[in-house]
Amino acid sequence: MLPKNFSDFPNNHKIDIYAIAEPAKEVGGDFHDFFLIYKNKLAILIGDVSGKGIPAALFIVVAKTLIKNSAQSGNSPEEIFKNVNKTMCQDNNQNMFVTTWMGILKIDTGKFTFVNAGHNPPILIKNNNHTFLKSKPNFVLGGMENTEYHQNEIFLKDEEKIFLYTDGITEAINKMTKLLEKNVYLKL
Repeated sequence: MLPKNFSDFPNNHKIDIYAIAEPAKEVGGDFHDFFLIYKNKLAILIGDVSGKGIPAALFIVVAKTLIKNSAQSGNSPEEIFKNVNKTMCQDNNQNMFVTTWMGILKIDTGKFTFVNAGHNPPILIKNNNHTFLKSKPNFVLGGMENTEYHQNEIFLKDEEKIFLYTDGITEAINKMTKLLEKNVYLKL
């Protein structure tokens, strides 16, 4: 389900994409995706579903499919999340939800429009400086009907990077910090 072809995507020397996913179990709850919209826009997506195992994996499939279909229709990120949330709230008897972040890059201008539904904020890397890419707070997808989503935009320049991650990164850092605080060191 996760994309694996990162080479010179989308045949543009200005764009370089790479992703890695290492699930905690056989079936993970984290996901990412990237795809073209009308040859001139690149959508990137990352998220984490509540729960684990097969039900979480199926919920991811639904979320990714709904997001991609809505994006391919030319909707803005805030419209995409509003539509997807409405659909995911219907018949959600298990009360599952998805934290998700999505950005759409207009390749020729660098205009980058993004929306965050309760996910970790990405990191903007600019001139070797790292800052969180702040956005208006929004609620998770599938959590509550009639939620409004608000998007943000910036203009990305050459050599600027966006680093996306899930809570697996922050949890690993927190575990390591606790070990170090207890003077327990791991030799790798």
